[in-house]
Amino acid sequence: MKIILLGGNASARKLAEDLLREGFDVTLSVASPQGLTTVPSGAKALVGRRNVPLWVETLKGHRFDVAVDGAHPFAVEARKQFREAATEVDLPFLSLKRPSLIPPGAHRAADAEKAAATAVALTQEGDLVFLAVGVKLLDTLVPFFRRENRRIRARILPTQESLEKALAAGLDGREIIALWGAPGRELERTLLAESGAACLLCKDSGREGGMEAKAEATEALSIPLVVIGRQEEDSEALDERELLGKLQQWKAETLKGRRQEREEQP
Repeated sequence: MKIILLGGNASARKLAEDLLREGFDVTLSVASPQGLTTVPSGAKALVGRRNVPLWVETLKGHRFDVAVDGAHPFAVEARKQFREAATEVDLPFLSLKRPSLIPPGAHRAADAEKAAATAVALTQEGDLVFLAVGVKLLDTLVPFFRRENRRIRARILPTQESLEKALAAGLDGREIIALWGAPGRELERTLLAESGAACLLCKDSGREGGMEAKAEATEALSIPLVVIGRQEEDSEALDERELLGKLQQWKAETLKGRRQEREEQP
């Protein structure tokens, strides 16, 4: 059974590894060459962002059996286009659940603008707000915090694309920390403490995005944690165990059907 998995993150890599162990033919789709680090040995890779027409062409050309959305919860547009294309070509579709882990003491905000306003309300002029939101929101957040006289430190991926976007948003090199993956508890706390952060602003990226480490670090340093909530939740998403079980069931049914076809042939 051939599976196309939309991924490019740690949870998608783990799912791909488990699928390979179960004997599935796995192709992992990543947005950029940097995402190739999440493609495990034995899996095929597709590189590049695709809109609906390009996805339709790809899905038809490779003749996949199942489409699985394992992308980051905030990759809303990419996930939407992937699902629309799978629906258009009548390809069975499953979505991997990435549970929210926003701690009770965090300040939740519906979007980047509200999160920035919350961070300003919780800090004073001259304070440093630590941003762990990737680079897509920096165009919105950096000018806002500049106007409100807040200092900034932003953690981004150590890629040329991320650095270019951070600089284009108005950050200078002294305000950027380039780090691959979510830091653990000790490193998270050290980064916040050494930067003198008065507030941490992040996205609800779940366990894989280091939410537990962020919660523990901010609590230990007694600084507020502001979390941008997810815009969309897939009510039909399955956790990894459920998703694997569903695929194993489909695989068994497919093999059974093929055996029956062979037996019925004269």
